[in-house]
Amino acid sequence: MNYQEKYQKARQANYSDEEITQYLLEKDPAFEQKIQKAKEIGYSPEEILNFLNKPKESELGDYVEDFGKQTTQGFGIGALGTYGDILDLFGLQSKETLPGEKEKYNREFDI
Repeated sequence: MNYQEKYQKARQANYSDEEITQYLLEKDPAFEQKIQKAKEIGYSPEEILNFLNKPKESELGDYVEDFGKQTTQGFGIGALGTYGDILDLFGLQSKETLPGEKEKYNREFDI
């Protein structure tokens, strides 16, 4: 979890900016170094807090992960549909309505 995510989570838990900053300074020495470096470069404390308040922007890895999930999901749905078509092709699929399907249709349509 990066500093922005930690900060956002603490803000959602209703902690003040001062409480969050103090906690991060006490628990993470690297955070203090980064704050000092930002101040040396010329950033004001308000600019640093604005950076921490800014929501995380999407990264390329997020897009790749989403693409992979969607591809897998699409492949799975397509494979299941194709499986039914193959059963039909070889005549292995049931020609009549199965008892469970018949009962389901009866309940849905009150026949």
